[in-house]
Amino acid sequence: MKFGSVEFFKHLIISTVISVVIFAASFSMIFGIKASSESIRVSDKLPKTADAMSNAAEEGSSERENVTENNGPDELPADIADDDAEKETETLTAQTDAPDETVPEDDDKKGINIPDGATVDEIYDALSVLGISSKDLIDYISENDSEYLDTLISEEAEKAAAQSVHTDASAEDTPVLVTVPTDEYPELYAGSSELAAIAEGRVCLTFESIVPDYLSDIFYILGEENTTAMFFLTCEEAEGLSDRQLAAFAENGCTVGIALTGEGSLDEMNRAFERISSVTGAVPCAYICDGISESLSSELDRRGFVRFGGERISGDSWSEVYNAAQDTVKASENGAVIRLDGGYYSVITAQDIIAYLKNDGYTFVTI
Repeated sequence: MKFGSVEFFKHLIISTVISVVIFAASFSMIFGIKASSESIRVSDKLPKTADAMSNAAEEGSSERENVTENNGPDELPADIADDDAEKETETLTAQTDAPDETVPEDDDKKGINIPDGATVDEIYDALSVLGISSKDLIDYISENDSEYLDTLISEEAEKAAAQSVHTDASAEDTPVLVTVPTDEYPELYAGSSELAAIAEGRVCLTFESIVPDYLSDIFYILGEENTTAMFFLTCEEAEGLSDRQLAAFAENGCTVGIALTGEGSLDEMNRAFERISSVTGAVPCAYICDGISESLSSELDRRGFVRFGGERISGDSWSEVYNAAQDTVKASENGAVIRLDGGYYSVITAQDIIAYLKNDGYTFVTI
């Protein structure tokens, strides 16, 4: 091959390219191995660096101790140095021994375990421990069960109204009867009941369940015999009669009472009371009710009303009514009450009954 020929340059170029590739690969391998070695050496030095830092801290601590021992012009007082040491100790302790964020609560503070079958006193004591007062319980009942609370208050009010207290006072003192009045219907009072007892030889003639068409006939009979009678009206009857008809009772010298239906009620009594007293101008003070409850009877007694007893007389003939009236008077130990219904036979027999009893020495009275 000749120098400078085409073939010479061809081989020169090929040799140059191969040499460059070989050199590049060699340098890549060399620098890669070197970088890997440096990384290994750095990782090996990391723990040593941490140790070095720890040693430096210890040396610094030693230097501070030496400064303290030398008692130089810039020496800190002993109490200040101790304070600094304590602060450093507290800081390290706070960093290393930090408490867990979730601390288990004491079982006794979580609540109170009320066992099954606990008494009311035990439950109340447990609630008191939790800070729940009696007022809290009443407020809760008032908001969630007001109907029960209203019923309870109403029952207690009725008990208080009927309750009486008797004292064991000496003969010089009069025993005191204490009653608690109710606020219901404050105007429903009859006043005195002095005429409740009918003396011997006296008769009180009454009419009930009266037929309005028979009123004029009864008033005529009473006028002829120069006597008076009592009329017992139910609430419906009093409201059904006109003012003129109600006023006629007082105009003829008769007394009007109240007839309660069923077991009666204070509301029914009050309605009839207001109607009768507002029209006649007279306060009704007597009533009849065959099936009255004991509590209502006690309440009406407290308000001054007089209850008329006995059985109502009725019949399907003149003789049946007349004989029943005689039997009632004879069976009475003292005075008698003749309760006639307002039917036809009672009306036509009334004059004969009055005449017979007057001839027998009886006096007719009303209250």
